[in-house]
Amino acid sequence: MRYGIFLGRGIEGCGNTKYAIELQNGIKETDECITIAARDKHWGRSKAHNHNIIQYHLYNDKERIISTFKQCDTIIILSVPPINAEFETTESFMEILEKLQDKHIVYINVDHRAPSIKRNFYYDIMYNDFFKLCNRVITHNKGNDLHVVALEMGLDPSTIVTPEFPILNFLDFADGEKYIRPYDDKEPKSIHFLGRRADWKGTYEVKRLQYEYLGKHGFTTVMEGIERDIGSLKFLYKEVKPEKIAHDDVIICNEGNKSKLYFEGKLPIVPGNPAYIIGPYNHDEAMERLGASMFGIELLMLPDKYLPHNMECAMSEYVITGTVPIYRKRWGELFCVNNKPVISQDCGAIFVDENDMAASIDEILEVACNKELYMQRQNRVYDFFRSTCDKKVILPQVLELINGNNN
Repeated sequence: MRYGIFLGRGIEGCGNTKYAIELQNGIKETDECITIAARDKHWGRSKAHNHNIIQYHLYNDKERIISTFKQCDTIIILSVPPINAEFETTESFMEILEKLQDKHIVYINVDHRAPSIKRNFYYDIMYNDFFKLCNRVITHNKGNDLHVVALEMGLDPSTIVTPEFPILNFLDFADGEKYIRPYDDKEPKSIHFLGRRADWKGTYEVKRLQYEYLGKHGFTTVMEGIERDIGSLKFLYKEVKPEKIAHDDVIICNEGNKSKLYFEGKLPIVPGNPAYIIGPYNHDEAMERLGASMFGIELLMLPDKYLPHNMECAMSEYVITGTVPIYRKRWGELFCVNNKPVISQDCGAIFVDENDMAASIDEILEVACNKELYMQRQNRVYDFFRSTCDKKVILPQVLELINGNNN
């Protein structure tokens, strides 16, 4: 089999790019695979990952894209142009797919909520036919908003395929082993958040946990990947004019003083109440720093209906790099492994209730200060979540979902 992966929105540098890289690498172990990304828009995080993705302009390089994908059996679309893309861009994207109708075309929707889905070009009534050009449309789960949007668009939501297994994304656990450090090589009382600034990732809750609770016990929290864009102004600054003054609960680390915080690939060792805010990162280097941290944290603040089938890429990266992850309690109550909520099982993770953060502080302290307990948790987390997000387990199921009756 020969697969082609198509990133119609380009290399965004976030979880979708990581998924494309992992999917390509996994497929290449047994089959051929090539990934093409649109270069019609430049993304600020486009250099976050090391990759061999080919970038073409949808309009200018349309024939080259078609020619390349003509050599494939299956085309996997992981992103599409935005609804505000140039007319030539969306027309070219549709024309490319029309010329590939002899191929097995699969669209995997990675957006959770209706507002995000409606930012895709196909929400424009002119391009509803996009779904007719796909042999399969796959989304996270039956509660995903793509079903709601499909109804609004006059499409049949029953044609959308959903996985029976918990999540579609996966990581290579074997590759992650190089980042794992033993307890004595960890930065003491260190916590790491990795990802862009998005309210639903629990960024406000993470810095509140540090400032109001953990910082008082000597913990250091680093939030890496937070952009300095207009959407982050409220998060970072209490005053912007006449000069930018950061909130008391953050220390903003610019490129110039990043070296003062990172030495020999390690996390800052200066404890204090504020969270350190670091900008864009190289993914491999970030994994090294994550491996040096005791805890990884993401308090997934999505509404309940999105939580049962959602484990973000960063949440899995905390596992494979050997941290003890700190997750949101509500996610643990709704995300199931073997039909049981993970919070009710001995999974090794720590769960925080955003409405009662104080209840988790003693547990975090105990795990951080007890070497034997920490290593037990570290090993338990790794073994438990392997069944949920390891490439060897998930990739065969994803490919079966993609191929359907096409084999």
